[in-house]
Amino acid sequence: SFDAVLAMIANKPLDFKPGSKWAYSNTNYVLLGHIVAIVSGVPWQTYIREHVFAPAGMTESAFMEDEPKLADMATGYTKYKGTLMPTGSFDGWARGAGAIVSTASDLAKWDVALFDGKIVAPADVRLMTSPGPLPSGADAHYGFGWMVDSFDGQPRVWHNGGTMGFLSQNDVYPALQQAVIVLQSFTGANPATVADAAFDALHPTLAAAKLKPVAGEDPAVTARAKKVWQELLAGVVDRAQFDASMNKALTPAMLQQGTAQLKALGPATTWTYAGEVKQGALTAYMYHLAFSSGAQLTLVMSVDANGKIAGFAAH
Repeated sequence: SFDAVLAMIANKPLDFKPGSKWAYSNTNYVLLGHIVAIVSGVPWQTYIREHVFAPAGMTESAFMEDEPKLADMATGYTKYKGTLMPTGSFDGWARGAGAIVSTASDLAKWDVALFDGKIVAPADVRLMTSPGPLPSGADAHYGFGWMVDSFDGQPRVWHNGGTMGFLSQNDVYPALQQAVIVLQSFTGANPATVADAAFDALHPTLAAAKLKPVAGEDPAVTARAKKVWQELLAGVVDRAQFDASMNKALTPAMLQQGTAQLKALGPATTWTYAGEVKQGALTAYMYHLAFSSGAQLTLVMSVDANGKIAGFAAH
């Protein structure tokens, strides 16, 4: 129940002072879904059916609690001790944080309806898909419910999702009026990698252009990024080089998970410098990496004014 979820978090300390940083929070979306129910006077699911599914024409969408009644519901899988295992159904407590069950074609309808102004006003769509700056001046690369970045030099807004046995990726390229949607019923692979490869296949000229290095590369910074990458692959990192927030986020469990994901990519065959961006007190250095497995990623290493690494993320 919502009350049970609330009881799990009610007395937890804040991760940081409000407004000082940004972090994605499923808990916030559970709370937001509850606010929608209170303000509208109807259950969250009813509101979504009436104000999202109906105007978008989404006839193949439901909720987790509906899974036993869906004749064509996919089975989700995960690996446990090396064995592929079905995950079973989910009871839907995620609510506003990700309790919707859908299809790729229905998600395409959602993208079209939203960006055509059928769900909220066009001005609100622009606000949703604009990155919100923090008081420090840093860019959180996040709007309202959408991540904001670029890929192959094209502006992109996107969101992913994941529950027991399932992962998803919905990448929208507003300037091109295109979207790439990936749904998978297995948690052992990254749908973003598939989405990026699909976009590259659709736009080979753009894909080739990103393999050309940008001028101004600092060999020492690149060597540092490669060293951190190798440490992450080995599962043993020099924590003195990270800032406090990075060290807090990089728990042993997170490090173990990240190491497994990086190893699955295979060796990096090329590192291509893609430029740097100033974000308040941070400098973000970007690299395009290609792997023996065929996967490609953009790596962003953010360094603060004291030379500490404040972010190290690949997408």
